[in-house]
Parts: sequence; C-alpha cells; structure tokens
Amino acid sequence: MAVGYSVEPSTEALTLWGRDSAFNVQKVLWLLDELELEYRHISLGGDHGGLDDPEFLAMNPHGRVPVPRHPAVFDWYQRLSERSAYRRRVLIPFDQLYGKLTY
Repeated sequence: MAVGYSVEPSTEALTLWGRDSAFNVQKVLWLLDELELEYRHISLGGDHGGLDDPEFLAMNPHGRVPVPRHPAVFDWYQRLSERSAYRRRVLIPFDQLYGKLTY
C-alpha cells in the first residue's frame, strides 16, 4: 500500500454518478462489471440533468462525470480526473478490499 492511503472494509457498494451513454461512464461501468463488483448507478448529465446541482458539485466541483464514490475510499480520491491517476490512486487501494485486479 502506498504511503498515505487507507482503505477500510465496507459492506456498502460503490455508487457511480453519470449517464450510461457517456463514453467515460461506460468505461467505468465496464470495469465494474468485469470485476464483478456490486455498485449502484445514478443517471446524471445529458438529458438527465443534475450536473449543476449543489449536491453534485460538492462531489465534483468541475461538474463532470463519471463520479465513483465508495465509503471505504476517501472523497479526494473520487475527484481525480486523469485515467492514470485514477488507476494509481483509486483502483489499486480499492482493490485491496476485493483482490480482483492483476497488475
């Protein structure tokens, strides 16, 4: 585990915000399905609207999707937007809960 990262086991599922027609959201949905992880999907953006809601902007000040959140992972992980940073700082610590990624 990298210094400064802490992941605590949780029975709660990951929640993913974003419309399923958005390419970047599709990538996260695909990954969650491939890893057979439980998740809750909330459609947001496009025709669904909601990207300018204060509650959503509190999670992602840029108003962009996808926004994955899990209670075992610190909120600041969830705001990373670069794919390499996402893998390094979210998926690797998150995988310590489930052990499904191969590196």
